[in-house]
Amino acid sequence: ARVKLASAKERLAGEEKQLALLSQMDAEMQRERSRLQELHGAGKKYSQAAESMAIYKNSLIAAQSEMRCTLVEEINQALFEIWPAVYPYSDYGGVKIEADEKDYRLLMQKQGWLEVDAIASGGERACLCLALRIAFATVLTPDLSWLILDEPTHNLDSDAVQMLSEAIGSKIPSIVEQTFVITHDPLLGEAGQGTVFRLERDKAKNETTKISQD
Repeated sequence: ARVKLASAKERLAGEEKQLALLSQMDAEMQRERSRLQELHGAGKKYSQAAESMAIYKNSLIAAQSEMRCTLVEEINQALFEIWPAVYPYSDYGGVKIEADEKDYRLLMQKQGWLEVDAIASGGERACLCLALRIAFATVLTPDLSWLILDEPTHNLDSDAVQMLSEAIGSKIPSIVEQTFVITHDPLLGEAGQGTVFRLERDKAKNETTKISQD
């Protein structure tokens, strides 16, 4: 009986140790289960957030595309009216801009629409840049209506400069209310009916700039 009792106590002690180990494992599994439940809840929130962000992204892309189309349409409408007043010749009937989500293209009309890089000379590009600036000024800042030109006669011959001077003086005021021109070209300096400021400085003597007003 004593031998059986000792053996039973040993089995009981071993089973108690096993029970304690199982209890510890159960507690760890309960903690792990709680952690997984929390992760599952967070995962659902992130999944919902991802769906919301996808909807927002698609809405943003659609709005951006619509705004791009509207802006390009308004700019091209402005270019349709501005180009005849800016370009001094008749070989190019019009200019326009095309844009998508990846790039934009500038086109000139001469027996169809052709890309500027393939056909335009330096002077023609200068006129196109001037027309684009006026178009952007009228579309993006309609209440301001300013046009600021810094040396716009670059790459223009004397005839084109004369025509540009006439356009600034007689045609552009009907499109843009105020035009500011910075130039070294005397002919262009006489364009328009506004105020002319002349800046002079003797570089050899390192003099300060003198300003005279007409």
